[in-house]
Formats: sequence, structure tokens, C-alpha cells
Amino acid sequence: MKFLNLIIPVIVCFTTSAFAQNSKPDSTALNRELTLEKEYTPTIRDASKIGALPELKDPEVPKTQVEFARFSVPYEIKPQLTILPAGSFFTNVPYSKKRAYLKAGVSSFIDFDGDLGYQILNTEKDRLSIFGSSRISNGNVTYLQDDEKEKMKINDYLGGLGFLHDFGGMNLNANVKYTYSAYNYYGYRMPYNSSHMWLPEYTIDKGVNQVNNIFEIGTGFTNIQPDELNYSFNLSNVIFKQKYLYSEDLDGGKENRFSFDWDVRKEFNTDMKIGFGGYWKNYKSTVPEDVIIRDAFDYNNVSLNPYFGIEGDNWTLRLGVKVNLLLMPGDDENNISPDIRINLRPSEKINLYLAAEGGVQDNGFYSMFYENRYVSPEIRVRDSRTPFDGKIGVQGSPSGNLWFDFFAGYKIVKNEHFFGTYLIPAGMIFPTYMDANVIKLGGTLKYNYQDVLNLGLKMTYYNWDVILADPDSHPEVIELEPWGKPDFEAELTAGYKFPRLPLRLDAFYRLETGRKALAPTGSEGMKNINNLGASGTYTVNDTFSVFVKVNNLLFQKYDLFYGYPAQNFSIMAGVNILF
Repeated sequence: MKFLNLIIPVIVCFTTSAFAQNSKPDSTALNRELTLEKEYTPTIRDASKIGALPELKDPEVPKTQVEFARFSVPYEIKPQLTILPAGSFFTNVPYSKKRAYLKAGVSSFIDFDGDLGYQILNTEKDRLSIFGSSRISNGNVTYLQDDEKEKMKINDYLGGLGFLHDFGGMNLNANVKYTYSAYNYYGYRMPYNSSHMWLPEYTIDKGVNQVNNIFEIGTGFTNIQPDELNYSFNLSNVIFKQKYLYSEDLDGGKENRFSFDWDVRKEFNTDMKIGFGGYWKNYKSTVPEDVIIRDAFDYNNVSLNPYFGIEGDNWTLRLGVKVNLLLMPGDDENNISPDIRINLRPSEKINLYLAAEGGVQDNGFYSMFYENRYVSPEIRVRDSRTPFDGKIGVQGSPSGNLWFDFFAGYKIVKNEHFFGTYLIPAGMIFPTYMDANVIKLGGTLKYNYQDVLNLGLKMTYYNWDVILADPDSHPEVIELEPWGKPDFEAELTAGYKFPRLPLRLDAFYRLETGRKALAPTGSEGMKNINNLGASGTYTVNDTFSVFVKVNNLLFQKYDLFYGYPAQNFSIMAGVNILF
């Protein structure tokens, strides 16, 4: 706590002086947030076709980590080739002068997707937008364990406001968002095993909906100008509340997360930068009296990240270190990791890169909702620590239409959580914690031909080595596996726009192999995720278009998590309207 008493006054001084600075407007494009969930297949919001929308941060790698209201990106040297037109594959969205959008679709699985937004202001100084979305599922799925059917219910609704103001040199952002999510624990229920004395005998009806209420608010400001002190400061608060715990008679837990992040940097001689970034996150968990949420407590997570960057004619270098302090009651922890990025360009078409980093992954109730909402609400999944996450690779563009990126990596994680384990009578999921070392080999290929044909292929192979982080948590486990993790995953995308017709066809294929689960009988192989989907969009005019989407074209049966089957074959039809 002495550290916090020292750092907070320094931060306040930076904040006070920053508001007084004045410089050139930031013209950085604004992005929408996109949250994806396996097999839930939310569509890309047409909101992104409006040129000026509130900036909300997309989930970062690792994909389980979701942050809110990080409005600006610190100075980083990332592996890239700026000359590659195909490198922006499927990322550039056509600009539209329309002020509002509406998307609605209904599927044979009784799914409903809806998106609505309106740009209230779009002036040189101010931008204000309002948006909302809904994702509803209410169809039957079939268990792989006994061929019985069960209804899967998901009702997600969100709405928010985004605001940006240009002070003539400093940009101020503000966002507010509310999410309501109701769903059932529809997973397969194993017979209760009394030998697991640490597991309560849950009796929740599958027809009863768990409800999450999430309120998010954030604000931040940034100034990025050559030859000046550049800075970004962001504040956010997330309040997460669940309806009940492991019984309908017990009120749910509540998580209040306050975070402040910063990055201050100065450029010297146009080719060097020195900076200091970091964040402070404070977590508070409250539960009903006489109820203990496992591994949940009030604590602080402080990250410090000093760094230095320099750029040459055909190379760039960033040298830094990340220090994470987990200030917990009676048991402080820390994590020190490198922050190194090197790029070397032997030619205009090739980029060699090396990166080494790490940090702490937030696995609180809010973050876990986006990764696996079916984790038992009495569990606060422990934060994982990554002392080292290294990657070496090569990027290239032999032609203007083709781009590739091949890499090899090695990662060390402490307290990594693994699913595919211990489904209990209520159909909830418990994590297993293991320290893990993983080797990663993979690559990405992208091809773009005149905005008519788009192809993309991404593949990654994993080799896991795991040991129990807490041997006393599962003393009966003898054979250890990286439960729920694939040893190989691949994604294939393809799109074709007919040159003389207002018609576009897209296809998507997802493959995950080698997953295993910890079942009552021991280690059990899980069926591969093997999903093929396709869509077609017909544009009537610049205001109206219709689409058809097909999911699970191969009629495959597999679990998303052990005991939680994916949707079956379904067809969705809908409309897009810009006005």
C-alpha cells in the first residue's frame, strides 16, 4: 500500500498538467467492439459502416481477456510490413454517410440477432452515438453423453452511448454500456459423487435462468504529437452482479472493478522514444452473509511498464520490462516479464520479427462471462501469470495480393485454468489450475484480389506440458492433460463478390482437434470442433440488403465445453438497413 500512496500523487500531477496541453487533433479512426462466442454466431454489426462511432476496445490476445474503455494504444513496435495491401484482409469496412443502422435476423434454431444504432452528432469537434444489440437463442441441443435433448437458452441485451470531443489537440472519450444476460445451465449433469466432499449437492432446475447485470462506464483522454510529451490516461468502472449462486435461495455475488491505465512517452530526434506505461486495477467482491466465494477476495493489481524504442532505416527495436504486483490480503504475488519487440527488414517484401512479453490475465467474473459463462458462480477463477511469452517469425508479401506470417513461440503460464473438467449435478463447470509450458507453431495466409475474391487461412499447433498448480485441489487426478485445450486449430475464410451482381457469398470453417475432458471415468477424448458455415448477402440499394446464413453445414455434433453441446444445423435470414 505504500507503493500506491507514492504513485497516485504522481499520476494526479500528470493528469492535471495534461489537460492544459494543446496540439493537433487526432484523426485516428474509431472502432466498434465485437464480442464473439463459439457457436453463438453473432454477426458483424453494420454499425461499423458508419464512419464515426464510439471507440470501444476489442478483446486482446489472449482471447479470454476482455478490457473496457482503453481508449488509446501506447507506443509499440509491432511486427508489420506497412507496404502490404492484403494485410488488412476483412478489416476495412466500407464507409457510409448514413447516420443509423438496423440489422435483424431470425433462425430456424429460434435464434434472433438484432443491432440498432444512431449517430446523434458528427461534427469536427464532437461525435456522439447510441447503439444496442440483442442475441437470443432458445433451441434444443442433444447431449453427446446420452443422446437426450435439452433446451439451451441465452438472452443477451446491451445498449450504450459513446462520445468523443476534440479540444484542439487533446481527444476526450467517454463511454457507458449496460448488459443484461439471462441463460440456463443446460449442461449434462453427472450423478452426484459423495466422495467429492468439497462439492455442494446442487439442485438448480435447468429451466431457471441465471441473470447477469453488467454496468460499464469509462472516460479517457489522449494526446499524440511529434516532439511533444505524449500521453494517454483512462479511467473505467465495471459493476458485475449475478442473480444467484449455487442455489436459487442464495443471492448472487457482485464484483466491482475500478481501473486506471496510463502511458506517458517522449520522442527524441524523431527516431527514439522513451515511455512509462502501466495500470492499477482494484477488485472488490461481495457475497451474501455466511457465503464464501472460492478464490474471491479484495485485492489490487498494479502494472509498471517502462520502455525504450528506436527506429533505423530497416529495423525497429523496443526494450522494456513489465512488473505486475498482485497485492492480496496476506499473500502478495508478483510477475516480472520482458517487453521486447524487434523488426528487421532485409528487403521491402520481408519482415523478420522477434517478440517477448508477458503479464497478468484478469479472470474475474466480468472477464470470465465472455470466456465461459457456465463456470460455477461460487468460483472466482484465479488470475494467471505469464512470466514469458515469446515468438519469432517472418512476414512477407511476394505480391501485392498475397500476405503471409509464419511463427514459432514458447509460453510459460502460472495458474492457467483448464475447462472440460468436473461437471457437477447443477451442470456448472469447475476449473482445474495447472502451471503450463506450451510450444506454438503456426501461420497465416491472406489473399485479396481486387475486392472480388478474399481468402484467409490461419493454423496453430500446440504442444502442452502441464503440472498441477495446487496438488491438494484434485488429489485423485493421476493422469494430467490440458483439459479442454486443442492441440491444433485452424480457421478458413473465403469471400466472393460477383462483379456484375449485387451479391456476395462468404464461407467460414473452424477446426479444433485433440481436446480432452476429465470425466468421471478419467481422461476422455472430446469430439473435434468441426464447423462449416456460409452466408450470402444481396444488396438492393445503398439503404437495404438481405442476407441468409447457414450454420453447421456438416451436421456435426460436438461439445463447446464438456457436457455443453453446440447448436445443430440452422438457417438464419435477415435484413440490413442503413438510413
